[in-house]
Amino acid sequence: MLLHHHYIFTLPLAYWYHVILVDGTGSLPTYCGVLFQSGQAFLAAPVDPPQPYSFGYVSNDIEGSHGHEETGDGTGRVSGRYSLSLADGRTRVVTYVADEFGYRADVVTNEPGTESRPAADTTFTSSALPGPDAAAAYESTRLGGVVLGSRA
Repeated sequence: MLLHHHYIFTLPLAYWYHVILVDGTGSLPTYCGVLFQSGQAFLAAPVDPPQPYSFGYVSNDIEGSHGHEETGDGTGRVSGRYSLSLADGRTRVVTYVADEFGYRADVVTNEPGTESRPAADTTFTSSALPGPDAAAAYESTRLGGVVLGSRA
């Protein structure tokens, strides 16, 4: 049911809606509606369904490199990978899938302060020292090899 109110708008209002059938058998097309200044006009136009796509890029500079590649199959399923490699040796590679089962990512990194453990539906694999050890190692290098609390 579409309710129509007689309000005067100073600017057009745009909105989107998507109708999902109650019995779960599918859905109706998505439409865009625009209420014009008089509040009297309504325009509904179907939106094109998702299309298959893919993209990828790599960028390199003196500070490191990063890249991203992704593919969508046109039905809402997406898979991809992005990576980061910094000049100081830190790396991160994330491989992911988003589909009818949700978003799932596999993260492989050596970034300080990370540790290997599952987080939600994400697998996190780290070769770095765990948090407190990473903090102590960082403090040691920051102070030129002197570890706080030691008597040298």
